Amino acid sequence: MNRRKLKVYEAPTGTTKRIPYIRLQGKWLLELGFETGDNIIVKEEEGKLIIEHGDVLENE
Repeated sequence: MNRRKLKVYEAPTGTTKRIPYIRLQGKWLLELGFETGDNIIVKEEEGKLIIEHGDVLENE
């Protein structure tokens, strides 16, 4: 499993409220089968996020 070090940014909200923002981009997403326009599912676990293709839930 490859690991990537990314940064959590602050999303612009136009207010003083700070909202975390994570940007994922790169050819490596294509290599993993993620295409522009695909739906995804983000699962939350303590201390981590798991990203799967959106069609995964249809089969569960």
